[in-house]
Amino acid sequence: MNTQLTDNEALELKALIALSDEKLAKIGANWIIENINNLPTPTEQNNNSATYTQKFDKTMSKLEPNKNTAQQTPYRFCPQ
Repeated sequence: MNTQLTDNEALELKALIALSDEKLAKIGANWIIENINNLPTPTEQNNNSATYTQKFDKTMSKLEPNKNTAQQTPYRFCPQ
């Protein structure tokens, strides 16, 4: 099966994406105009009730950026 687009198909797809982006932008702008005065009022965080954690750094990661996906050490969320 050939999955490569012809030049004409690629142009049609780009035009469709541009149209979709433009339409979504207009819908979003109209939603903001209609709802800007009905948004909930932000409440300040109570720092005495907040939960804090230490700052994460790269040494805590299981990712190995120097290896491709097939070489990565499998990581399981649930111990077996």
